[in-house]
Amino acid sequence: VYIEPVKNLRRLSILWELPHPLAAMRLEKPELILCHLLGHEGANSLFAQLKHEKLIEGIQCGGERVGGNNFIFTLQ
Repeated sequence: VYIEPVKNLRRLSILWELPHPLAAMRLEKPELILCHLLGHEGANSLFAQLKHEKLIEGIQCGGERVGGNNFIFTLQ
């Protein structure tokens, strides 16, 4: 079977474990703060600069608790 892509799409996925002090902060939800900082689209933001350089079309991020105080953060 051969599938010809409709669009030239590239995706980078980065996963890492948050340090224990951040992972233990259940009520503060550090993953939401990180997602807000990385995905902010305002002037002079990282997102705006990368989009201006045509290096990204969008950012997706989030996290998942795995076990007691272990937390995996994902950035795509």
